[in-house]
Amino acid sequence: ITAFFLGCFFLLIIFGTVIMPYFVVFFYCFCMWLCAFLIAKTWRVDNTLFLTIAAVSMTVTPAAISQLVATYMGECFALACLFSVLFVYFCFESSSILSWLFSTACIVFSLALYQSYISMSACLVLMTLCIYCLKGEEIKTIVQKGIKSVITALAGGILYVLSNKIILGILKLESSSRLAEFSIGRIFQNLPSQIVEMYRVYFSYFNDPVLLRKLFYALLLVVFVVSSICSLIKQKQKPLIVAVFVLCVVLIPLAANLIGIATPDNPITVLMTYQNILAVPFTLTVSMESSLNVPLDSVKRTSAAILSVIILWTHMISANATYECYKMSHDHVYNQYSQLVYDVQHYDGYIKNETPVLIAGFFDDKTLRNNIKTYRYAVDLFDDLVFWDTLGGATYNRHRYVLQYFGLDFIDFSIDEYKRIINTDEFKEMSRWPEQNGMRMIDGYLVIKIADNYAR
Repeated sequence: ITAFFLGCFFLLIIFGTVIMPYFVVFFYCFCMWLCAFLIAKTWRVDNTLFLTIAAVSMTVTPAAISQLVATYMGECFALACLFSVLFVYFCFESSSILSWLFSTACIVFSLALYQSYISMSACLVLMTLCIYCLKGEEIKTIVQKGIKSVITALAGGILYVLSNKIILGILKLESSSRLAEFSIGRIFQNLPSQIVEMYRVYFSYFNDPVLLRKLFYALLLVVFVVSSICSLIKQKQKPLIVAVFVLCVVLIPLAANLIGIATPDNPITVLMTYQNILAVPFTLTVSMESSLNVPLDSVKRTSAAILSVIILWTHMISANATYECYKMSHDHVYNQYSQLVYDVQHYDGYIKNETPVLIAGFFDDKTLRNNIKTYRYAVDLFDDLVFWDTLGGATYNRHRYVLQYFGLDFIDFSIDEYKRIINTDEFKEMSRWPEQNGMRMIDGYLVIKIADNYAR
């Protein structure tokens, strides 16, 4: 496990400094297509159309768009998803000890890379059990597979927690706030309210007021209900099988937001909703199950395919709009920094790569957002698309940006030094750049005040 963590660490270094970001996107897409193939194998679907729609849906989902914004983490998200799918694949495809060990290792690696993908595994398990019900599997087999998946996930979770504590102890690191706040007591204390909240979060994912995506998802839900009823009638399933199927369907929204139940004090973000896109390939699979009425089979499959393609088309619009917005905002900020860097280089007393430069405030793109309609179609845009508008963004991130794009070293300084400067009387008397008093020397620093939204 330690070797795997170190391997991912070096993988990040290689991807982040040697290979261009487009390769990260290629790697992400490759992993998603592999996931689609494994899901098709697990669900026993041998259909090219299904494989194509499933793979495309997994590469244009809003969560994928949000994840690829962070190119330095894109490959980790992709691998976490792949290991989540592999966990389910090994759980259902074989009953051997070796298969169980593989599935346990996969859940450990998935949690190690990004914990919220436990929701992906949980969703896939429930959906696979539903498909087993529709295919006429014995109740004994269905229950055994379900229990095996739960036990394997618990075993993997325990191994992850133990290995995580050991590695953190060896490296003398602390857990992130989300992990540190994990508490079984808090889970049970907030469970009733969180269950309601998780259902709300799940269905809000399918709502899009701009592209009216909710209308197509609602029609897809109708296809799913009709297809499920037809399949259950055709198979002449026993009441117990029907009950298991309904229970699994009802639990899917909770499984999709399992990370929200595990950490009730943290909100679910778009980044964590990747598993929700499974509604498309899942419905497509259910619609392909045969019924007694041959013409109805054709209507079900055609309707599901058409609706899936329309939904994916709207997601592609969102993905493209997001890219265009990031590009426009980045160019907008770059142009402003070009002028700022020019003024810095021509300021009396500034010595290139020797005088420390402290910039307070962030350039914004409000003008673009208020006047360009493309921003309405974008997914999960941050307030600042270039920097984190935090102390880290005010110091480290900004200096790396200026060094990369303009070749100037603004000289690093500590957060304490930054706070000391912005609390001086000289700083408070400054105007906003590019006004005349927007730049001045304070205690050996060339200080630039570009906005009042500076990190404090």
